[in-house]
Formats: sequence, structure tokens, C-alpha cells
Amino acid sequence: MRTTVADLGIVALRPLRADDSAAIAAQVSDFEVARWTARIPHPYPPGAADAFLLDAAATDAAGATLHRAVTRAGDDSLVGIVSLVMIRPGVAELGYWVGRVAWGQGIAGAAAAAMIGIARDQGIYRLLGKVMDGNPRSMAVLARQGFVTDHEAPPEEVVRDGQRTLLHSFVLDLTAGGQGA
Repeated sequence: MRTTVADLGIVALRPLRADDSAAIAAQVSDFEVARWTARIPHPYPPGAADAFLLDAAATDAAGATLHRAVTRAGDDSLVGIVSLVMIRPGVAELGYWVGRVAWGQGIAGAAAAAMIGIARDQGIYRLLGKVMDGNPRSMAVLARQGFVTDHEAPPEEVVRDGQRTLLHSFVLDLTAGGQGA
């Protein structure tokens, strides 16, 4: 799965670069960003962004994932990341985060829509999305793209910062006119 820079109105997606490390670390070190993800630790350890970038490059090269930096259109600075993780042929999980500097501006929705378009172009017919309990903004991002509750996947219990919470599953059938880009 290869794409280059895609300019999509208010956002552009581009491949991740080694020089994104500082921006990633700064943004996900914000507890309010990390707390809504299932995988980003808080506090964010030194060197974790570099390790993430190496892993993302390797899994992208193997075709197991597709990670893209989210930037504002006309500005190359990373404000988030959007990704696809292949589950099986034709099925992938959509993931994203945006830094607090980009909250409430439609950035997450535009990035999700763009990645859904890329997924469709890659022959993916079913997308999964997961959202932490208590994160209505992220649930709204997925709902605006046509995702619905995945009744086949009950909520998962996860532990974040010593607290148990639920991770809700959503699904988008791209063969049934799911939105995206």
C-alpha cells in the first residue's frame, strides 16, 4: 500500500518521516491526547517516537499497515497520524489521533475520510474502528463516515492508567456505500 502526499481540502496526508519524531512525542505526551488511545502510553517514554517510526516503516513496507502523517493543507507540520492495520485480506482497522492543537477543526474527520478513500482504492471492503468509552468526539468522527456499532464485537475491557474502561467497536461496510473521501 503506497501513497504519496494527498491534499484533501483542510488536511493533507503524507508518509511519516524521521523528523516527525519530535512532533509526535510532544503531542502524545499530552495526557488529554494519550488517554483516548488504547496503545499510546502515558507518560510517553523517551525514544518511543523514534521506535514507533521505525516500526511503522517496517510494517508499512511489509504491507501490514499504512501510516500517514496528518497535516493541515499547506503546512507540512504533523498534527496527527492516521493508519490502517490489515486484519485479513479486504479488512482493516482504521486508527487515528490528532494533537490538541487540531481539536475541533474537522481535522480528524477529514483525515479519516481521506484514509477511508485510500482503503477503498486498495480494495478494502470492511473497516473496523475502536473508540474508548467516554470519547463522544471520536465516536462522532466515525459516525459521520458511516460507521455503525459492530454488534458482532462486544466492547473490550482495557486498563488505562490503572482504570478499567471499555473500547467500543464500530464497522464500516465499504461495499454498501460507506462515505469516506
